[in-house]
Amino acid sequence: GEKPIPWDQLAKMDYHSGKTPPDLEKKLKAKSIRVAGYAIPVEVSDFDHIQNFILVPWKIGCCQGPPPDPNQIIEVTLKEGVSFDKLMDTVYITGQLSVIKDGNGQFGYALSKGEVFEPEFDI
Repeated sequence: GEKPIPWDQLAKMDYHSGKTPPDLEKKLKAKSIRVAGYAIPVEVSDFDHIQNFILVPWKIGCCQGPPPDPNQIIEVTLKEGVSFDKLMDTVYITGQLSVIKDGNGQFGYALSKGEVFEPEFDI
């Protein structure tokens, strides 16, 4: 399959203005992009059907380091829920990526119609 969009390219989106460089803009217009990262479930009521989580470029421990910048966080909504164990390690997600404004007036990413795949490459 195609290689995932690199996080350093996603980081080129200015999270204060939401502006993206042309090469990234083109990828955001695509029907589907692929991205690899680590899933952090936000609210889990059913461990067998997780549909929403945030995707980040590196594993975040409970007390290690600061959280990533908004342009290094993707809010993912899956087409259908997956079990928690599918999200334990590196995950590959495909879906439609867009830039969204968060509650703090900063810009981040949202991925909709997501599907989870087993990793094909190391990240």
